[in-house]
Amino acid sequence: MEYNLHEIYIIKTVKRMKRLFYIFFCIFLFQTANAIGATKLLRMNKLDSNDLTQIFFTCDTLPEYHHQVFGKRINLFFSNTTIDNAFSLLEGGDTIVKNLIDTRDNTTILSFFLRYPPQKVDISTTGEDKLVLEILAGNEYSRVYRDFTQKFGGLSVVQDDRMDYTNPLASSPYIHDWSSFFSRYLAPVDIPVPVTYTLPEFPIYASFPSNDTEKHLFSTFPAEIIEAGRSEMWDEVLSSTLIAIGSEFNQDKKKILAFTYGESLLRKGDWKSAYKQFYLLADNYPAELIGFWAKYLLLYITAVYDDPFLAAYEADEFAKRVPAVSNLSAYLHLLRIETALATKEMEKMLQLLESPYVAIPDKIFDTVELRRADQLWASAKRVPAYAAYKSTDNLLLEKHSYSLNGYCDSLFRFKNFAGAAECYQQLNILVEEKNTRALVAYMGALSKLQTADKDKNLTELFIEIEDTYPGTEGAYRAALKKNDHRYLLDPKWLSQGIKYYHALGENSSWKDVNEEAFLKEAISYHLLNETENAIPILMKLIRDFRTGKLKTHSEALLITLLPGEIRRLIEEKQYLKALALAKQNKYYFERNWIKTDLFPELADAYLQANLNKEAEKSYLYLYDISPKNKKEDYFLPLIRSIFDQGKYYMVDDYATQYDYLYPEGKYKADILDLRLQALILLDKYDKAMALLPDPLPEDVKTRQFAASVYFYNNEFEKSRDILSAIDHRQLSTDDIFILAESFLRTEDYPGATPLFEELIEKDYRPEQCMYRLAEIANKNGDREKSLKYYEKIVEKGNDSLWTKYAERELRFIRLSESIQKGLDG
Repeated sequence: MEYNLHEIYIIKTVKRMKRLFYIFFCIFLFQTANAIGATKLLRMNKLDSNDLTQIFFTCDTLPEYHHQVFGKRINLFFSNTTIDNAFSLLEGGDTIVKNLIDTRDNTTILSFFLRYPPQKVDISTTGEDKLVLEILAGNEYSRVYRDFTQKFGGLSVVQDDRMDYTNPLASSPYIHDWSSFFSRYLAPVDIPVPVTYTLPEFPIYASFPSNDTEKHLFSTFPAEIIEAGRSEMWDEVLSSTLIAIGSEFNQDKKKILAFTYGESLLRKGDWKSAYKQFYLLADNYPAELIGFWAKYLLLYITAVYDDPFLAAYEADEFAKRVPAVSNLSAYLHLLRIETALATKEMEKMLQLLESPYVAIPDKIFDTVELRRADQLWASAKRVPAYAAYKSTDNLLLEKHSYSLNGYCDSLFRFKNFAGAAECYQQLNILVEEKNTRALVAYMGALSKLQTADKDKNLTELFIEIEDTYPGTEGAYRAALKKNDHRYLLDPKWLSQGIKYYHALGENSSWKDVNEEAFLKEAISYHLLNETENAIPILMKLIRDFRTGKLKTHSEALLITLLPGEIRRLIEEKQYLKALALAKQNKYYFERNWIKTDLFPELADAYLQANLNKEAEKSYLYLYDISPKNKKEDYFLPLIRSIFDQGKYYMVDDYATQYDYLYPEGKYKADILDLRLQALILLDKYDKAMALLPDPLPEDVKTRQFAASVYFYNNEFEKSRDILSAIDHRQLSTDDIFILAESFLRTEDYPGATPLFEELIEKDYRPEQCMYRLAEIANKNGDREKSLKYYEKIVEKGNDSLWTKYAERELRFIRLSESIQKGLDG
């Protein structure tokens, strides 16, 4: 069927109208459904009381709601809510300047615009159909500290009752008995024993043969040379070898004799000559077995006498050219293991020990296993290292000083002190360097001390080490332990021992010894109850030895002593010293390592020291971190510290908060007094009057302030009546002056006169009081008396203002008298 253009247009129009009708119908159903389930906001009412504004909303059912605060604007959102036709907005006022209403996406939005940013905004329900919006009004001076830690220039803490395992008190074992530090603490000692490298047995040529021809050559080697070498008669070996070289015509045998000559030089200790000999052999026979062995011994000499790092590098390169099946490969592999140990490359050493590519002959198998124990010990794997050393042949251990040192250390660590003492005695025979021998002797003596700590002879043993190895680390450590032992034998000796610990800390060249000596000096002062001497030492110790081994224990003792010392200083009213000590150690307060029960005392110390700004910050922070039942206690000192700074506007601000939070608070009267004083000083008499309780309470202080407020607001009768009802003995001179002025302003001259006279006797504003008495005399018609007061002010007055007034009155009186005489004449 075909349509003309006009018909097509009509068909499309009808279809479009149907579609639009369907859409409008859906929208109508949706809106109707929403209207049926919507909340209706019926009305709102406002109630003002001092600084608190409450807005009550009445609805047919409670809606979903939330609010947002943007500076001076509060937006209140009611979801799925409509407005009743009778609903009306609030009139503008001091707190709420204006309010608007808007509807968006089925949400009603009420916006309130305030004169100042509010201090606090809260919304809550009061029944099934009422909401209340509470606004704690701000003012032009409102200050709210949101980030107390950032603004806190003194101390800051974090309240956290969870176990803090970084706290030194949790990790130091001495906190309950610091005297035990002298007996229990055993300083880790690193004895620098060098690695001893393994050489094949003499003669090394015996390890050469790889075929029958070579074996035949070696079997005809001179027997007298072999016997002399095995007896370590190296001079005889050298001379016999030189003779044999001169008479030998076989070139292969000459090479072997030349190699043995170099080996004898090396074993004798003439490594420089040996190095030249092996260098020539390696250079002349680079592709022969004897050249390879010569190269191996060159690497050995480099490792022992020059640089083990260089030897390790060259040995790794050389290993790539040595056949893995030869004896040389096994000895070179052992040399690489030992250079890895000497250069402390433990991972590399472990890889070499675990390598499956090198066959280890029986002659050096035990040595390789010993190096496996060394690797475990050097990697601080104490238990497996101890087990590995225990399974090693003692004769082999005694040949390797490095391994024997590891075994001695393992015995000591696992409290086999008798075995350790014997082990260190054997090690002392093997080591030669003075400082190393001193440390070995010290560890031997320390091992004996653990088995007989009450033996007086051990003191002499430590003294002997001091005298034998003066200036060494072992000597200083022996001196430390000698002092410890003297204290353990006689605790009364400690007062004398302090100076020895101090001298050791000052004079030792070893940081670990310095640190231990200073800590023992501080502990000694602590045990003698001289905390004031211990704390400076601990603070310096922690500062100077930031990465020291004893830092944890030093901090633990300092944290233990600080609270008591700070409290002592506060009790002795040395507030500045207490605060300085706390600030110097604020690191420990910040981490809550020193509990916050000391913190209120520090805040009070700020207040007592008239450091009101710091006191303010301290109380603010205490308020922030304290539980709810403690917060109220910090308001009064906080407001007092603010008042003493002259921040009267903030006194009003925080007092407002206190009234809001604690309407029946226990500090209400004291805070009201401060607030009234602040308002008077700010000339805000109307606000002060609005805060006065009605009726006035019986306490004198509030009544005195009330009288001041009425007086400065020119309500003299009320001021007079309040002060007249108070016992005169309870009135301050300021109160007496206000009372006298109030009597004067209400024309009660008999009441005013004695009060002004009393003030003159107390030298309180004498010129002004005499001027008032002159006025009263003048009012009573006693011109002579009035004149005398004015003359007295002019003659003796120090107040230029009232003197000027008196001079003016005198001129007026004299002018009047002169005119009167003229008229009479």
